[in-house]
Amino acid sequence: MELGDETERFLERFYSELSDLAFLRGGSVVEYLGDSMYSVYEGAAEAAAVDAALAMRAQYRVVLTERGIGTESEPENGISSGLVALRVVGHPSNRVQRIYGEAVQEATALGCHRGIAVTAVVRDRLGPSTRLVRYLLFW
Repeated sequence: MELGDETERFLERFYSELSDLAFLRGGSVVEYLGDSMYSVYEGAAEAAAVDAALAMRAQYRVVLTERGIGTESEPENGISSGLVALRVVGHPSNRVQRIYGEAVQEATALGCHRGIAVTAVVRDRLGPSTRLVRYLLFW
C-alpha cells in the first residue's frame, strides 16, 4: 500500500524542518517512527530540549496551515532525562538504529497527550521559569 507522493512530500518536510529545530539546539535525531521522531540532547540540556519542543510545535502549526490541515492536530512532546543507549539492531537484512533506556520509556509515556510534558527530574533541573510554566504540563 502506498500513501502517495503528496504524503511523502509532507512527511519529508515535516521531518526536515522539525529535525533542523533539534539540530539548532544541539540535539541529534536518532529515530523517525511514522509521524514521530526521537531526538536526544547530551549533557544537562533539558532547557534546550524544551525550547526545541516549543519551536517544533510552532513550526508544526505552520506546516499544517500551509497544507490546509486544521490545527486541531497537535504534536505530543514528552521530555525525560537520563542515560540512554543508542544501538544498531535487527536482522542483517534490516539493521536499524534504536534508542533504549528508562528515560526513553518515560518520554514515550509522557508523549501520549496533547502538549509538552516533562518528568519531575526535568522540572527540577529547569528550575523556576515563568516562560516555561505557561506551556508545560508537569507530571
